[in-house]
Amino acid sequence: MSKKIPSKKVGKRIIQDDNTYYAIAHNDFKLEDLCDGYIYQRSLADYEGCAVDPAFINTGNFEEVLKCLTPYPDFKKSIKCPADMLKDIEQTANIKMRFRNFK
Repeated sequence: MSKKIPSKKVGKRIIQDDNTYYAIAHNDFKLEDLCDGYIYQRSLADYEGCAVDPAFINTGNFEEVLKCLTPYPDFKKSIKCPADMLKDIEQTANIKMRFRNFK
């Protein structure tokens, strides 16, 4: 779901979304609750993702990785092997695809 944010050169924008990670534990969470400002670097459309090291998650550390996923039981069920996890990381790192609806 994308939200249209009014364009502004200067000033504070109040962006509210009850479906964010931080909204889980904080009612009415806003960016100003996390930090006192931000720096605009560029449009999301101009960012690039990173390369994923295929050896980052392997059979030797896979069980440890699964333990880290305990807060996300539904996601954990979908990960059956290191290749599944690496595929998800690659999709997450694909900035252009993830933020294709934002300009």
